[in-house]
Amino acid sequence: MPDRSSKPRVLMFYNASNYLVRMRGDLMLEMQRKGFEVIALAPEDEATPALKDLGVEWVDIPMSAHSLNPFAEMRTIFATIRLIKKISPDILFCFTIKPIIYGAIAARLATTRQRFAMITGLGSMFSRQGVLGDVMRRAGGWAYGRALAGIDGVFFQNVEHRDQFVEKRMIDIDRCTLVNGSGVDLTRFDTQPIPPGPPVFLMVCRLIRSKGIGEFVAAAEAVHDACPSARFILAGPVVDGPGAVSAAELAALLKGTCVEYAGELVDVRPSLKAASVVVLPTYYPEGVPRILLEALATGRPVVTTDTAGCRTTVQDGVNGALVEPRDTEALADVMRRIADDPGWAVAMGKASRRLAEQRFDVKVVNATIIGRIQQLSEGDDAC
Repeated sequence: MPDRSSKPRVLMFYNASNYLVRMRGDLMLEMQRKGFEVIALAPEDEATPALKDLGVEWVDIPMSAHSLNPFAEMRTIFATIRLIKKISPDILFCFTIKPIIYGAIAARLATTRQRFAMITGLGSMFSRQGVLGDVMRRAGGWAYGRALAGIDGVFFQNVEHRDQFVEKRMIDIDRCTLVNGSGVDLTRFDTQPIPPGPPVFLMVCRLIRSKGIGEFVAAAEAVHDACPSARFILAGPVVDGPGAVSAAELAALLKGTCVEYAGELVDVRPSLKAASVVVLPTYYPEGVPRILLEALATGRPVVTTDTAGCRTTVQDGVNGALVEPRDTEALADVMRRIADDPGWAVAMGKASRRLAEQRFDVKVVNATIIGRIQQLSEGDDAC
């Protein structure tokens, strides 16, 4: 590590560099503007060079988001301890279960002065089914509780997850701060008019079953029968992990249907511009899905599920619609109504942009996060 700066050092710890770039890039830039030195601790991937472009120092760590191999996980824990001791940050900021648990262990041993965590969703560990899923939920809940006991402040993206953690006595409410998702850059995602012509329904997600991919395909087929000129586009990367849809499974699912697969999108903005409506029929334990915030900012109606994290993005009937998870018939009905009434879609798109401006501006979200960190850090200095 280089010579220690006089600036307070914030270590951002996650299991993928691309997440830090996509979801926390604005936050890391704002932290630097506020006088922090920012270091990223994350495995190397295709986005690692972009971290350096943000002025962030990057430190590699061997970590897999979905590994259950106990030997690999022990190696990661020891690597976390070693690296956090070596980096010696003033502030540790961790995201999602493994970095939070491993980071909390390491921060205690390294006597890191301030420790923060963000719960961005409950993740695949809490969505697995069957006996293994039950065991993992119990183990994960216990480990989360132990880890959060050593955390000074925890940020939650929706009230339901915060209340769940508080009710299970995993954390007391005084250490919790609610933020409106990751926020969205209202300049980068500016308002775009809904294109004229037949409606285009867009779904963007990691290819995981519980994101509602099968439900989207089934609803698209039902709507296509009544509106054959409509287009239905699915986009997103093939990923590893529980519930993932492989490339072969996706090809079989889409074969003979009206749904087009657009692959992984490096930049989602052109697809949002070309879309009429954004659909996300997820039953995954979301924080607040980033694609929905980007849809709001672009001025697109949103059709999603009445679940934690998703319902905060929709005023039902005003800027979109909420349906029950896995209710394909209700999903198809809403999509059909939007296809039949282009004027309704335009009005809802304008309401989406207003909601983005009122609630989800990334500048406001980041100011809340940094303000809380500064408040607790100053309080610690005063003790």
